[in-house]
Amino acid sequence: GRAVTTATDVYALGVLLAELLAGDRPPPGRPAAPSRLVPEGLDAAAARGTTPAALRRRLRGDLDAVALKALRPEPAARYATVDALADDLGRWLAGRPVDARRGSGRYVVGKFVRRHRAGVAVSVAVAALVAAGVVGLAAEREAAERARDRAEAARLEAEAEARKAAATAGFLEALFLEADPVGGEPTLEAVLDAGEARLDALEGEPGVRAHMLDVLARVRRARGDYDRAEGLHRRAVEAARAAFGPDAEETLAAEHHYAYLLSETGRAEEAERLYRRVLEARRRSGDPDGVVESVSDLAQHLVRAGRPTEVAPLVAEGLDVLEAHPDAGPPDQGGPIARAGLVYVLGRAEAAEGRLQAAEGHLRDALAAYRSELGPDHTWTALVELGLARLLADAGRGLEARPLARHARAVVAADAGPDHPWTRSADALLARLPP
Repeated sequence: GRAVTTATDVYALGVLLAELLAGDRPPPGRPAAPSRLVPEGLDAAAARGTTPAALRRRLRGDLDAVALKALRPEPAARYATVDALADDLGRWLAGRPVDARRGSGRYVVGKFVRRHRAGVAVSVAVAALVAAGVVGLAAEREAAERARDRAEAARLEAEAEARKAAATAGFLEALFLEADPVGGEPTLEAVLDAGEARLDALEGEPGVRAHMLDVLARVRRARGDYDRAEGLHRRAVEAARAAFGPDAEETLAAEHHYAYLLSETGRAEEAERLYRRVLEARRRSGDPDGVVESVSDLAQHLVRAGRPTEVAPLVAEGLDVLEAHPDAGPPDQGGPIARAGLVYVLGRAEAAEGRLQAAEGHLRDALAAYRSELGPDHTWTALVELGLARLLADAGRGLEARPLARHARAVVAADAGPDHPWTRSADALLARLPP
């Protein structure tokens, strides 16, 4: 019954956008993300040569955020003009961050810091570093154009960001030249070595240096090179604290990644202390992505440390956050993947407590979700499959466990190599199963 304004048109365009993206429109008066409107067997997905699950993954994140901003129940919370909506869609088409998701450092970092797995270590490291340079330079060109009409403070800030982008681009160029100066195809090991050797060149840009240290540390850890990863993680934390401050999200992310390594290498007390510090800081800041990541990895650490009875409250907290923020979670691991990860760690805790029936149900639910979202031959799917095989083996059902363990071992070995700790764990399980 209120006046018809531009906000009305923006809402109508949001409905049309959702229908074009998902093949269905949101119910009247009930805003819904396009990814949630995609039914099974959708004709639009088939017409695009894809599947409903793949289409949902494509819509999650930026496109969901743009549509939901246009559909906000409060008119003042929508895009102020139709041009603003069009501009945000243009930013998505150009691969730039959309205004509907601005405000989180994790969102920007998530453009180049990817998954915690070994198999895509090369693409994660190289694509992330290149994206940081390219996106940074593009952002600075746009900032420089606008700086003419801004105050002196904004101009100075733009110049500082340009220096960071230039430092990143220079670092990347030198890194690949040094990795293979004659122009051949560099190996990942050569790229990593060159990156570590060039870090001193970033002393003038401490924020860029902190990010690069964290990326190099995570790739070393994913390759199973824990000794070198430990030193890089420690330096990344120190650099982030100096560049951003103790409670900045960049610092918390570096500390969280270091805690993950400490947990994997058996330094349980240090890992838990760091995990809990990061979790408390993220709770105070109200960061749903960070809280989901922290409770999930802390819960897995507690299972590994032999304290499964402490896991359920953390899992419940994470699921509550996902209920309020369906796409929450670390970069490229949010939404359904984050939820499946929490269900998986709950199943592991139940198995450790001897509640095998409940554990099997949760592990099978988690495995189904990973297969649906990532496919059966993804490393994360294989690790969940390995967890289910281990439970079946412990329950005396070795014949059921063996095909799961063999498939998981093949996927992990192809991705991480025969000497990676994940592969060795699968080998140990297969050794105690019947032929």
